[in-house]
Amino acid sequence: MQITPGSNKSRKVLRRTDLNSPYPDSVSKDYIIDHKWNLVITHYDGNKYHVSVSTMSGQELPSRQAITYISQLGLFPHRERYMLYTAGTKVVHFDITE
Repeated sequence: MQITPGSNKSRKVLRRTDLNSPYPDSVSKDYIIDHKWNLVITHYDGNKYHVSVSTMSGQELPSRQAITYISQLGLFPHRERYMLYTAGTKVVHFDITE
């Protein structure tokens, strides 16, 4: 398993997104997992997380097994189950409240 930070370009976009967020403490980080998945984690409002997972190709939805695998890497709070949604795209989203 290889975890690498996202590109400089994506970090700049996320910084701008955080600055325009309604939550002043919003911090977003992005990662590339095993050269296969893109992962964006936004931590906000003290104890909340928004997580987005997509494939590098952007052509398919990440599988349930991929979400389980990524959730066990320790990058965000692990839960047995997540309420997944796609909002009509090839990106899987879910929210976590600690």
